[in-house]
Amino acid sequence: ISRQGVGHMMIRISGSFSQILHLWMVRKGIVYERLETRLALVSQQETVSVEDWRDLLKDAEELCPGQPVGLQIGSEVQVTHTGVLGYLLLNSDNVADALETYLLCERHFYSVNFAELSRGDSGWMLAWPDQLGNDNALFVQVGLAALVTFLRQRFPGGCDLLSVSLTGDAPGDIVSFERFFGCPVTFNSVYPGITFDADT
Repeated sequence: ISRQGVGHMMIRISGSFSQILHLWMVRKGIVYERLETRLALVSQQETVSVEDWRDLLKDAEELCPGQPVGLQIGSEVQVTHTGVLGYLLLNSDNVADALETYLLCERHFYSVNFAELSRGDSGWMLAWPDQLGNDNALFVQVGLAALVTFLRQRFPGGCDLLSVSLTGDAPGDIVSFERFFGCPVTFNSVYPGITFDADT
């Protein structure tokens, strides 16, 4: 995969995944006709370009400045939003198995496989080793928050994170990120990803 950035890849996201943004708006009590109209059109499509998804997320972020919007949106994920990949992950026996399944089957969700999985002394690291940068910071936050949320739903009490690396500048409220992921979180990374406890 080229290391030129998400926008240069042939990435397309399942149209049903856009429903998490609608659920977030409902939960926040947000009424924004332009965004709702765009979401209605996108949700009817089989897949959505990463550029369109990124624009939708940017609109959402502008509605709630200063809030961890990426985490909030990602936490709305359910198996019905993740297509084939979600159902494959549901059949995983443990977190390590789920990560390996994700690595093999990521293309069923993003149309490409661009993640890397490695095993260190302390844990499993799943990373997107691409130069994602500030433009894709929200894309990364939503994607990793959704993955962690889904795995926690599948393995309640058995999905401990050791560290998280995100692209983009550090927000004013890092505590919200550390509370959500339950571990130290760093920013401005060119190797965004999550590290799970090897014993999970």
